[in-house]
Parts: sequence; C-alpha cells; structure tokens
Amino acid sequence: MKSLMLHSADLTRRGFFVSLAALGLAGCQTVGRTSLAPPGFRIARFKVDAQPLRDLGGGYNADFLEKAVTEEAKKQFAPFLGGPKDNELTLQIGALQMQSQPDERYEVGFGGSSSDYLDGFVIVKQGANVTRTKFLTVTPSSSGGAWYLPDNVWRRETALAQMYVDWVAREVFGRF
Repeated sequence: MKSLMLHSADLTRRGFFVSLAALGLAGCQTVGRTSLAPPGFRIARFKVDAQPLRDLGGGYNADFLEKAVTEEAKKQFAPFLGGPKDNELTLQIGALQMQSQPDERYEVGFGGSSSDYLDGFVIVKQGANVTRTKFLTVTPSSSGGAWYLPDNVWRRETALAQMYVDWVAREVFGRF
C-alpha cells in the first residue's frame, strides 16, 4: 500500500485551485439578486441625455457619447422594445473622466490611474413608478488601441459607451 505524502507545494497549489473555484462560483450567484425592473420588463422607448455632461463643459465629448450610447442602445435594447407606452428608459450621462495619456500596460484591478470612467444615471419609468440608479463604467485607457492614433479618444469613448449600455441591459432587462 502506498503512503500518501503531501508537500507544502501541493497544498499551496491545491489551495490556489480551490480558491479559484470558489471565486468562480461566487461570481455565478444570482439568488437574491434584484434588478432595476421586473422580469420580462419591456419599454416603449428609450432616450439618452448627455445634458449633465454638457453642463459641466463636456461639449463635443457629450455630443459624441450621446450618439455612441444611442447607437449601442438601439442594438442592445431592440429585443425589449414594444412595451406599454408608459414604460421608458433614460440613460443620463453625467460625467466623463479620461486619462490624458493612456497607459499601455493593463493592470488587473478595479480602476486606477490607467482607467477611463463614465458615470451617470439610469432612470426606469414603469407607469407611475420611477427609479433612478447611479451607474459607473470603467474601462482601461488602452481600450482605444494605440495611443498615438488620431482617433484614439473616440475609440476609448466608444468602448465606454458600449460597456455602459451592456451593463444597463444586464441590470434592467436581466440579460447576461
């Protein structure tokens, strides 16, 4: 009969894989999850409002983001259109923070000096019920590709817009 001998390296390796599995399972938990709208929620229309960003002096960035978010929302919200006329979704763009010089190194973590931020509010109207929820989207500043290309800023803002709409679709319509 063979004897089972564990080395400290085996325990560390096992501990790592057990921790990794636990993290994966923790990310899959949906019990008790609340969404911003009831299951099966559909909207009659949606709108994108970048006026708060314009009021902060966002000018051309506000115009570009309003268009980019609207285009992405047309794609992602299409399956959820056709609801009662009182159901409306508003995506309000409140602030934009972009790094002046993107860092090509992507460091794992939550935000940091190499990240771009887009925040605002998502307003869900269902009849007389209105909920207003703050949303923050963070993408690596390198999401626009090479920093030296002339359209880098627009590609970074497009990445922020796509991520913003994707999270709204997840949280409002329960789409994963």
